[in-house]
This record gives sequence, structure tokens and C-alpha cells, in this order.
Amino acid sequence: MNAFNLRRRVQGPGIPTAGGSSFLVDLSAFSVVFGPELLADPLFDNWSGDNPVGWTVNNESAGVREITEVGSGEDHTGAGTGSCCIWDTGTTFCSMVQALFTANQFYQVKAAASASAGASTAVRMDIGALDLRSRHVGATGISSVGLAKGTNLILVINAVGERTLDNASVKLVTPQAFDVPANAEHTLFLSLPASPPSDSGISYKYRYQDVLNHWTLEFYRASTLDKWSVELRSISAGVNTVRIATPVAYVPAGIRIRAVGSTHQVYGLNGATWEQIGPDVTVSHLDAQTGSVLVYTDNVVPDRLTVEAVSS
Repeated sequence: MNAFNLRRRVQGPGIPTAGGSSFLVDLSAFSVVFGPELLADPLFDNWSGDNPVGWTVNNESAGVREITEVGSGEDHTGAGTGSCCIWDTGTTFCSMVQALFTANQFYQVKAAASASAGASTAVRMDIGALDLRSRHVGATGISSVGLAKGTNLILVINAVGERTLDNASVKLVTPQAFDVPANAEHTLFLSLPASPPSDSGISYKYRYQDVLNHWTLEFYRASTLDKWSVELRSISAGVNTVRIATPVAYVPAGIRIRAVGSTHQVYGLNGATWEQIGPDVTVSHLDAQTGSVLVYTDNVVPDRLTVEAVSS
């Protein structure tokens, strides 16, 4: 990961703040890198015994819950080819698994759905993330980024419903890292897509010591609400604690984290006004740590990132 020394400011306009100082980070071009495709058959072209090649299928029951080949836009009764339908009539799980990951690395996982029925939470994509929520495949699919703690990508259904997936994608993501003050205001300016796949968004980790110890702000499209949502979490020895979890009533043009001492605040830019999201969080955890790490899905790239040192 690319690290920056504060004695050499990250290049940018250096726009003065109200206090007369300049931003320590001011970027409108980012170096997050998406690696090559890791799935051998991302288009579901190859099948054996009505199971997708390369995947281990578990706990099917004929006529009750299955993973089966259909055509694009078809439900599980379809007779077409080239798409993968996962469906269930009850609450007993059925899953498809593929070993793709290296633990403690970031990955982007995507899938495009052309047919959908049942609850938005019926189908879950599990990458064994240390610090993230459950990832649900919405009506149009999923686009998610997270940190793997194991090797397996798991697509599981455990409720009444179905999704027909036309394609899927898994890519290693190399994040962008910064060394910034522990007491800082971190601001991401955004131009958000109107109707993105579920879980599309940004993961911004600050006061970052390592993958097991940091703070993280998750800004993502929640499939259950069809709204942008915010989660603030503290991660200690790999155990994450949710501090804020709330949908945002508007489409924010920016998200800001302000961390001073043991107090953390989150703000959203509503029009021209910064509005606080959730309560103040006062927790002493990594209060002097200076690292930050940025990752995002490839459809939600920030317009700009600024970081400014603050004292109160």
C-alpha cells in the first residue's frame, strides 16, 4: 500500500481552511487498484449435472431448494441456459461455495441479477468480512468490497425467494493508504449513482493500526431500505462493535468523519449544509493512531478526498 509522510503533503490544490491552514490530503485522483478477474467462469457458461463448474453446491433438495441453470431473466422454472438461479421455498439453506480468497486481503465481489423474487435479504453473499455487515443480493444484484478473513466465497439462500444471476466477478483490491494526524477531519465528496446494486459504496478506515485494529466508516447502498446507509464501527483484535448504524434520508454529496481525542462524529452533506448523522461516539480506542485506508466499489469512486488536522 502507498503510504504518505506528513512532512511532504499529498499534492493537491491546498485550499485554505477557515483556520488558515491547508489540507494535508487533497485528492481528486485515486490509486485504489482492482486486480484481474479471479473467477474462471464469470458468465456461468459451464455446467455439470446442473451445477455451475468451479462451485461446490450444498444442501439442494429437488423441488424445494436448488441451484440450477436458466436463461437470463428467467426464474427457476426456465429452460434457458447461461445464467445461474438460486432459489428456495423455505428457510433451510442452500449454498454454492468457491475458494478464492487470501485472508486479510480486500476484495470486490459483484453479481448482476436479471430476475428476482422474495425478500431482499433472502440471498446473501458472504466473504467472511472482519468488519462489515451481511451483504444481500438485491433485485439487480450486488457490488461489494470487504476484507476477507477466510478463503471461501459463499452464495447462500435461507429464506423464500430466488435470484437469477447473469454474471459474477471477484477481484483483489489494493487499497490506498495515508499517514495523517490522529485528530483529523476526513471528508469524501461524492457524485452517487441513482440506482446502484446493493452494497455499492465506500469503506474508509482511519486510526488504522492493522486489519485487526482500526475504526471504519462504511457508506453503502442498503438493499433492505433502498437508501444510502452509514455504519461507524470500532475494530479491536478483530472484534467489531457497531457505534452508529442508520440510513440517510437524503442523497449526500459528501460524508465527513471528525475524530478528536476519543470523540468521533459523522456528517453528511445535504445540499450545501453539513448535518450530523447519528450521535457523538465517545470511545477511547487507538486515540493516537495515524493511519487511514480507502477502498470502494468501482461504481462509487469519490470525487475528492480531503483530510485536515483539527484540535477541537
